[in-house]
Amino acid sequence: MCLSPAGPAKGKYTVGSQTCTSFAKNTHGAVDEPPNYGEAARAAYAREAEMRHANGRPEYAADGTMLTDSGARSIFDDVDE
Repeated sequence: MCLSPAGPAKGKYTVGSQTCTSFAKNTHGAVDEPPNYGEAARAAYAREAEMRHANGRPEYAADGTMLTDSGARSIFDDVDE
């Protein structure tokens, strides 16, 4: 379900060919989850956003997708899922 006001179908389920503009992987947990309401998750996501390959390109996209050093989606992105 896309909850973003700028999403393709706000408040409705998206199909496989659609993506929500606010999509992000939940790899470190929700940022509004009790008991600490995302303090640890926010810190983990911030560390992930700062990670860089040796050539300076980001290791993760804004949505949490693992990237290769050339910026393409990594084949290892879904290994742990």
